[in-house]
Amino acid sequence: MRQMDMNFIHELGHLIHYINVDLYHIHDKLKSVDENEELLSILKSTIHNAEEMNKMFRVYREMLIPRTDKKEIFSINEIVNDVLDVLRAKIQREKIRINFEKSNPNLKVFGNPGKLLNVFLNLILNSLESVRIAKNKINEINISVLDFNKSIKITITDNGIGISKENIDKIFDITYSTKHTPGSGFGLAVAKFVVEDHFSGKINVSSEVNKSTTVTIIIPKSNEKN
Repeated sequence: MRQMDMNFIHELGHLIHYINVDLYHIHDKLKSVDENEELLSILKSTIHNAEEMNKMFRVYREMLIPRTDKKEIFSINEIVNDVLDVLRAKIQREKIRINFEKSNPNLKVFGNPGKLLNVFLNLILNSLESVRIAKNKINEINISVLDFNKSIKITITDNGIGISKENIDKIFDITYSTKHTPGSGFGLAVAKFVVEDHFSGKINVSSEVNKSTTVTIIIPKSNEKN
């Protein structure tokens, strides 16, 4: 049964990917024809929902498929770069400026790199969505990885729609979402669990409505002897 579940999850992932690819092909074919404006609007909404479904699927897959929990020393800058490479097409398509600041190229942590990659993937996807909705003249996300005493301080700041004061304390609840689409709350709950439980770190969010949101993560540095 476990093997069947794993096969099903992998096949579902392929189908979601193919749906996304086909939707973009249809969109590119239609956008040059003026009379299809209403259809294009519907298609854009469908693409958005498909992307959210894909995001939600990735989070569930991380939880459901048994994966190695092997820990190792790895570069945190390389993990961020890997996530940005995965999202490059989306970033370029939505014309979002990414500023990535690294105070030290050799900052390393001890743990499972796949778990941290999934955290950054969810957080940056949330920022991309927030910026997309805000529709500013300049859409940007600032990412920094800084040497912070015996720890590494990572910040992700976007100029998106922000989060209200009454909602900021709820954002890590597994059933709560600050957006009109499903799945975002679950991703933040997983991020908090991984940062605190697996990496013995801390995660915090500060925000101002219609201005910016900053996620701050502090993780102990590797002592190279782990």
